[in-house]
Amino acid sequence: MKKTSFILLGLTGSLLLLGCGPTDTDASSDSGEKTSEESLTPPEIPSSSSPLDLTGKQIIRFEVDGGTDVADIIVDSGEVAVKPADPRKDGFLFSGWYTEKELKNEFDWSQAITSDWTLFAKWVDEDYVAPTPEPATIYFRDASWWSASSSLTYAKFGNDEESDYGAAMEKVRFCNDQYQGVGYNYWKIDIPDVNLAKTITFFRMGQDNGITAYWNAYTVTVDLAERGENNLYDIKATVESWGQAVTGAWGIYDPDDKGNEDAPEPPAELDYGNYLAGSFNGWAPTKGYKFTEDNGVYTLSGIDLHIGDEFKVHDTRGDGNTWYGYDKLSGDCELKGKELVGVGDGNIIVQAIGTYSFTLVNGTIDATFVPADLPTYVLSSGERTVELTYTELGAEGGLSLSAGAEFIVENEDDGTALGYSDLSDAYDFASEGANNAIKLDKAGYVKVVVNDGEISLAYYEEEPLTIYFRDAAWWNKDGAAVSITFDDEAGLGRLMDKNYYDDSTSLWSYEIVDPSEVSTVTFHRVNGDGSAIWGAATAPIALEDRGDNLVYDISASTPAWTGDGAYAVGVWTTLDSTPEDPDLGDDEPTPDYTYYLIGQGSFLAGEEAWATGSGLPFEPHGDNEVKLLGVELALGDVFKIHQPANNVWAGYSELKDGEGSAKSNFEADDTDNIVVKTAGTYDFYFDFTALGSQGHSIWVSLTAEAAL
Repeated sequence: MKKTSFILLGLTGSLLLLGCGPTDTDASSDSGEKTSEESLTPPEIPSSSSPLDLTGKQIIRFEVDGGTDVADIIVDSGEVAVKPADPRKDGFLFSGWYTEKELKNEFDWSQAITSDWTLFAKWVDEDYVAPTPEPATIYFRDASWWSASSSLTYAKFGNDEESDYGAAMEKVRFCNDQYQGVGYNYWKIDIPDVNLAKTITFFRMGQDNGITAYWNAYTVTVDLAERGENNLYDIKATVESWGQAVTGAWGIYDPDDKGNEDAPEPPAELDYGNYLAGSFNGWAPTKGYKFTEDNGVYTLSGIDLHIGDEFKVHDTRGDGNTWYGYDKLSGDCELKGKELVGVGDGNIIVQAIGTYSFTLVNGTIDATFVPADLPTYVLSSGERTVELTYTELGAEGGLSLSAGAEFIVENEDDGTALGYSDLSDAYDFASEGANNAIKLDKAGYVKVVVNDGEISLAYYEEEPLTIYFRDAAWWNKDGAAVSITFDDEAGLGRLMDKNYYDDSTSLWSYEIVDPSEVSTVTFHRVNGDGSAIWGAATAPIALEDRGDNLVYDISASTPAWTGDGAYAVGVWTTLDSTPEDPDLGDDEPTPDYTYYLIGQGSFLAGEEAWATGSGLPFEPHGDNEVKLLGVELALGDVFKIHQPANNVWAGYSELKDGEGSAKSNFEADDTDNIVVKTAGTYDFYFDFTALGSQGHSIWVSLTAEAAL
């Protein structure tokens, strides 16, 4: 591409002096010849009263950080700029132009310039000698439980601040272990300079509906300086571990390791039966807890579960793939909606640590619960106390404290106190106070987790904030969920927790751990597991506009689909009551398939016109669609689609266009009825996603027979 750039002069009065002609004192020599100064032709520079025309041009400006000035450059839009001479600075060496003050990304001088730029000079001490890059290849050996279900491995380095899970590792090979197809993989990744990486963390990833997603397993963050001459991080000997860091060991990569090449085929017979399977055993049925059967009654007793554990009952008999979830919990189960919650027919989620027992009869689950005998911990600072609640991590709580405030954690059951000597690590925001207390060295919110008598801390400038989202009836259909993204964050974001379903709307919640880092939130309509966007979202919403409100409520909104360029609009409002004990309310609505094609004409066969009982009934076709196939219609027939339960009518305005549509075979009358212009045999598909609004749609086509 042609390089075009100009040094930008003549923008100030002082620079305009370069365009002045010679003065009387140096006009011409006596010989009549022009002097060398007179031979110069000054550039044509506009005067201060004639602004420089920058139409079709871009400006590159330079911040030199104490170095010699570098003039702005004007570049024709779409062309490549010519790099100016390097600036100078006493005691320093110039090390390039960067696109931001933090000097993270060096400017690419080969790119086409299509916008204005401000570039920043990077300087290094003149005695600085850049280390020679030390490239390295790091290998990773996973385990049988890690490699299941065609999982992937990603590696994230300590200097990678941009991505959540780093970069994909290259799969070297799979090695059989105990059985054919059961074993481990070798993975590798090349590092341009191991001195810059510092640390590495490995993540288990996979494909969910074609989208790469985190698959609930990761390793500890490993210090690369500790590897010595080793190049392989090995977790082959580890046991299944979900949602908590896995610790492996460094070793030497063996390119000759082929695993067990004589591994037999897995056993043909499984131990068929009913199993409690879930997040605590990787959803592997035969690695779960098996029910005992007695005359058609299945029982399972004494299972220890923690808050956040998710599970279903898996029946491996018959087709071997029948799952019983929350909708199969007995209506008489006292734990339903309290210790055990869930969404629709989804996973059952544990809300209290304890020992559970289950009974399964004809696919219906009942459960009992004995709370765990756990100590009561209280976070105490002066006269302020907070009782800690248990999570899968342990007893957890926090306080907003001033700089210098001291606190301890008390065991109210035996009167003992935990303090500075019980910290799991050293923290730069905390120090030792009086009598083994922990002192917070700067004002903020401190979060405390107690696990087996050991205290872990986290510090935030502000107290964590839980915000809520109330959806609308049109949003709630078809098992939709809600994800949340912050500021300019791209992608699916994070799935919100469902607190309860009430009538036609649901309430969702999400804890913002560090509110100081969040300016706006956006809510997205997604599928049940949060792996796909489902066509609706709010615009970014400023958190500062909420005042003291916690709930963003769109329950009164009309359908708004982002594909049509519309966003769901709601209001900030108060939270009636914090659902500490989530109440799921009524059962989720089920699709109503009582739709009819009704009207007047040949299809009535003598029946009464415009009567529901005389109409042609649709049949189910997916979660939000019904169908009516092979309908013979004559010229002049008039009809609409009607759902009597909600008195919903859909007419000509809901007919969809598109390739294969037979919309042109119909016309509308003055009441939006559908009038047949071309006789034929038609197929109808009616999408009632937005029941009760104009958001539903009718797809109609000529049948194959009619087309012939």
